[in-house]
Amino acid sequence: HEKGNVENKVGYVRYNFITPAPVIESLENLTKLLEEQLTKDRQRVHYKKQVPLQELLEEEYQYLLALPEEDYPVFKEEKVKANKYGEITLDKVKVYVPKAFNYSNLSIVKYWDRFKVVSPHGELLYKDNRPYMHKNREIPWKSILKAWLSKPRAVSYSRFSVYLPGRIYEYLNISSLTIRKERINWLLGLLATYEMNEINDQFYELLGGQSDTLKEPEAHPYDIDWSKYDQLQNTSQIEGEVQ
Repeated sequence: HEKGNVENKVGYVRYNFITPAPVIESLENLTKLLEEQLTKDRQRVHYKKQVPLQELLEEEYQYLLALPEEDYPVFKEEKVKANKYGEITLDKVKVYVPKAFNYSNLSIVKYWDRFKVVSPHGELLYKDNRPYMHKNREIPWKSILKAWLSKPRAVSYSRFSVYLPGRIYEYLNISSLTIRKERINWLLGLLATYEMNEINDQFYELLGGQSDTLKEPEAHPYDIDWSKYDQLQNTSQIEGEVQ
């Protein structure tokens, strides 16, 4: 029956093509490896008909039906809620979704390899690979920087700070919150044209065009001028100490 037939095919592939287990970089890489092995396997002679499998396959072509050009959409839709940081939980992992905190309920559409988050009005808020795919996920820097712009102190404590490229991280790590806000706003303007990594790579070229107000002040505005306190001390006491 069908179940036994499928199990036999799975066993054949396992014992002949992936034993011992090859180094697999991704599911796409595994698919490519199996395709190469199965293409070579077509030259094998059929145990009963004593002709290569490739010839039998060519005879079957005239009876085969074409596969759909678009994949069949297998998915699961669920309702989720975002926490106060705009994050939802997917596959036991926190995922930041832009604008998520604006809605009490969201819809998440899960495919086997990816997902998308939709607002109650049908607006696509975010889409990416599922966490277990172990692929680099795109960080929505525009939304994050806008949140930092309203709360510049959060830059030092945000879990996204560690993902900033080195030069930009140091650029935002400034004590003056006023200048930090201006720098965040400057980065937001650049993100309309450049990716975050491109800004980091061309940092000094882009930095040359910024205004003086964004630069680090030579002296901290709240530094203590100790000379003023020295003037309050009794002059005669100072002269006595010198003598």
